[in-house]
Amino acid sequence: MNIHRLGKSLYHKIISVQTFSEVIAYHDETKNIEGKINGEKTKLNGHILLLVPKKTTIERKYPLFTSKKNTNPRKLLYDKVKEIKDKYNYEGKLHFSKISGKRWGKYNCAEKDIVELCVYALRNKKSEMFKLPLFCKVNVMYYPASKQLHKYGGNHREKKIRYYETLMRILLKNTLNFLYDKNNKVKLVKIISDGKPFHRKLNDNRVLGSVNDLRNYAEIPYETTIKHHSKDHNKFEKDSEEFIDACILQLADMLLGCITLYCFGNSEIPPLELQIGRNKNFDKKSKICSSIKEMLDERKRRYPSEECCYYKSSAVSIALPKNNGWEFKDLIPREKLSKIF
Repeated sequence: MNIHRLGKSLYHKIISVQTFSEVIAYHDETKNIEGKINGEKTKLNGHILLLVPKKTTIERKYPLFTSKKNTNPRKLLYDKVKEIKDKYNYEGKLHFSKISGKRWGKYNCAEKDIVELCVYALRNKKSEMFKLPLFCKVNVMYYPASKQLHKYGGNHREKKIRYYETLMRILLKNTLNFLYDKNNKVKLVKIISDGKPFHRKLNDNRVLGSVNDLRNYAEIPYETTIKHHSKDHNKFEKDSEEFIDACILQLADMLLGCITLYCFGNSEIPPLELQIGRNKNFDKKSKICSSIKEMLDERKRRYPSEECCYYKSSAVSIALPKNNGWEFKDLIPREKLSKIF
C-alpha cells in the first residue's frame, strides 16, 4: 500500500460541508387556476418565493483544516441569463402567460434555455452549468381563490390585503424552516415583490415581524424589508441592481407558470425535435417547461433522499382552511414504489 497516497487522500477527505446564505426572496403570484380539491373543481390562486443568495459561504471541514469560499449566486445567475438573452437577441420581458403562437421561434429557445438554467440553479450539487451550486430555493403554495375574510378587520379592500399578508407569512415561514437546516443556514435580507397587490404596499411587520417559531438556523433581521418592484427590466438602467432584480422576478414568473402547468395542466412533453420556424400546432409551453417536469419527476422518485440533487431545493403545496387554521398538502408527493420479487 502506498502510505503517502493514503495519507494524502485522508488529508483531503471532506468530513462535513456547511453553508450560510444571505438571500433575497423574489415573490410573484398567479390567479384563477382551474384546480381540484377533494375531487371538486375550484378556483385557486398561488404564491411563489424564489430565494436567490446574494452571498453564500461554503465551509468544508477536512481532518486537519477548514476551508471557506464565498460566492455570489445572484450575480452568477444573472450573468447566465444575460448570456442566453444575448445569444437569441431577447430584449423583451419573460412572461409565461404571454407565450403564444403556433410556430417554434428563437425566443422560445431562449425561454426553454432560461427555464433549464433555473433548474440548474436549484441543484445542490455542481453541474455542467455552474462549477459550484448556487443553492437557490423555490416554494410554491396554492390556496382557494374564495377568500376567508371574516377574520380580518377594516373595509373590504383592507381585509383582502390582510388575508394576502397572512398567506405570504405562512409561505415564508415554511420556506425558511423546511428548505434549510442546521448544515445550511439562511438569513433573509429582503423580499422583492412584483408590483403592488392592492391599495397599499405589503406591511413589513405583518409579513416579516409576525413570523414566529423560526428554527435556529433561519434568521429575519429587524432591518429586512419588502420592496415592491416592476418586472419590466427596460424601466431601469442596464445591469443596475434594479435591472437585475427585475430580471430575476421574471425567472420567478416563469417558474410559477411551469410548476402550475405541471400540477394543474398538460405537462406531457411533445416528442419532437425542435426546429426554429418549422414546428407548429403543438403545446409550446409544455416543451419550454420540460426541464421542470424532469426535476419534479426526479423529486417524486428520490425525495427525501439526500442523494437527490434537488434535496430541499423546492416545495409545492396547497393550503386549505381548516377550523381556525390551515392544512397543507404536498402536491409533489414521493411515488410509492412497488416491491420487486
